[in-house]
Amino acid sequence: MSLLIASAALALIVADPPLQKEVEETRGQLIAIETQIEEAKLRVPFGADAAATEAALRAEAKDAGLSRIEVAFATAENEAIDGVELRRIDVSGRDSYQKLQQFLHRITLFGAVGIDRLNMDAAPGGVVAFSARIVYPVFPARSVVPLTKKPASSSDDVYRQILAAESEMLQRERTALASFNRIVARFNGANMINALAAVAHALETSAVAMTSIRAGAPTTFTGMALGLKHVDAVRAALQKSGFEIENLNVNPAGGCSAFTATARLTAKEQASEVVLDNGIFDEGAAAICKTKSLVPSDIAVRREDAGGITLRLRDADAGTLFNALHDVSSENFVVDGGIDRRFNVTAEKATVPEILKQLRGSGLTISDGHVHRVGSSEPAVKFRGQKWEGEPVTLLLHDASLPDIMCLFHEITQMNVRLQRDASVRVSVFLKDVRWDEAMANLIATAGQRYKIVEDKIYVGPKGVVDAAAVDACELAHAVTTDRQWAARPQRLDDVSATDLTLAGVAGAKGSWKAYTFGPLKKVWILEPGTRLHESTVQSVGPDGATLKTDAGQIVELRLK
Repeated sequence: MSLLIASAALALIVADPPLQKEVEETRGQLIAIETQIEEAKLRVPFGADAAATEAALRAEAKDAGLSRIEVAFATAENEAIDGVELRRIDVSGRDSYQKLQQFLHRITLFGAVGIDRLNMDAAPGGVVAFSARIVYPVFPARSVVPLTKKPASSSDDVYRQILAAESEMLQRERTALASFNRIVARFNGANMINALAAVAHALETSAVAMTSIRAGAPTTFTGMALGLKHVDAVRAALQKSGFEIENLNVNPAGGCSAFTATARLTAKEQASEVVLDNGIFDEGAAAICKTKSLVPSDIAVRREDAGGITLRLRDADAGTLFNALHDVSSENFVVDGGIDRRFNVTAEKATVPEILKQLRGSGLTISDGHVHRVGSSEPAVKFRGQKWEGEPVTLLLHDASLPDIMCLFHEITQMNVRLQRDASVRVSVFLKDVRWDEAMANLIATAGQRYKIVEDKIYVGPKGVVDAAAVDACELAHAVTTDRQWAARPQRLDDVSATDLTLAGVAGAKGSWKAYTFGPLKKVWILEPGTRLHESTVQSVGPDGATLKTDAGQIVELRLK
């Protein structure tokens, strides 16, 4: 402590009792304030020595599991604030958000280390690239004011000198401690780190990916969501985590909704949360949401068949086209997911064979038979006189992966399905009451594969032979990378808002109309009058499109372009 003279020496001087009492009271206050300062220092893991501070930072980073950090002292931006020096250090690196959050939590644990600025950007490899401006207060070394006793000084003069010096010191210490507390309250690094972790925790089950966060005053969150329902989840997560939203902008971005939220963190203390892996960050979000722009092929069939169908589609992929044909005709289709084409179809009271003839003329190969296989080239496998004996199944799958489909056949047959580890083929399947062995044979052939059944195992591969290196289809189907789970979450119609939809087309047969719409990630949804969505209901469907009404009374028109 920084007392001016030893108590024993002071006791040898006899002075006026009131003056002596005042000195003792001032000294007691000084002891108390310096005790508080010593306690405050314990809340700061770093000190005035630069080398020791850097070593402490690197030790905390190592304990948090960070592979590497860069440390730079921003000495030019240090500042003295009412008896306290505010120091700034820049720390940067690249690692998982989980490890970064643990590191920042460790250094801000006692609340005296602040975060002036924290930038986090999703980066390849399931990590975030981060840079943080760390601030912390330092109490300068206190100088002791020497007591000088003049020969002619009386005892009262000595006490007055002591009283003046220690009163001045008491005021300086009070000012410094108050400055320290204001700095801590201003930056409150622990609160920010806990609030950001709380946002990630609240969005764990939502179809949301962050691409960047700029934490400060205010904080900006940028990312992608699968529709407006999940944008609402972002709003709720921010509010629940102590942020006051200033602005939330949403724009279409391919098959997703791009959002930018600006919010300020309130002073409310946030509970500590744990972030797993890379949390809500995904650098591939924009690529996942991006949709390819292709020039559609025009298909027109005009007849006056009384039992014909009317089909109007715009910019529809092959899966959507044959989904609609199946839906209005009950014809069965298995479609190769590798068909990189889109179609404008106008069929007026036409039969399915007439429509298929026009599609063949556009370059598609479409097999005859009970199940039509659709591809860009002639199928290598043909089924002639094959006898199918499996139980009938109905499958409606748009752009599904081969492992997902074959895992479904495991559930249907209870047989173990084995695939090549790199089986990444995609297929669309629209079948109604087709025997399971006929369905399986056709979709495997459409995927360009063959199969062989040995006892209770089905081996699927380019040659259809027993392959010891083949792996379980369900194991492949469930092997979703952690930084893509947000996009792989199952979508339901009650997750979709009316404004998330764009109309792909309409189909009519026997006076009944259905609308075919694209939702988030270009998933196809079929709408009929009375269909219920997240916050709206389909009012009508006709030859020009569909009309929906939101719960708030807003009318949303989906019309063909």
